[in-house]
Amino acid sequence: EVIAAILHDVRTFAEHGLRAFLDDFARYDALAGRAVRVLTPDSTSRFGAACGLAGDGGLKVDHGGTVMVYHSAEVSVVPA
Repeated sequence: EVIAAILHDVRTFAEHGLRAFLDDFARYDALAGRAVRVLTPDSTSRFGAACGLAGDGGLKVDHGGTVMVYHSAEVSVVPA
């Protein structure tokens, strides 16, 4: 059953890409709504709230009403 499920998901990904999994990912997203610090490769540091994945796999972060998508960055959870 596990192998069948994996094969199904691989086929789905091959046909539809990551977008087919975004709703499922959102249900299990441990970062959703959490305060995060994003450090980009150019050493820019910004704080915001993680808000899921973009269709291309980038991390969406809400910076006070402006949502940015990061494809390459170090992300740390900010302790409450």
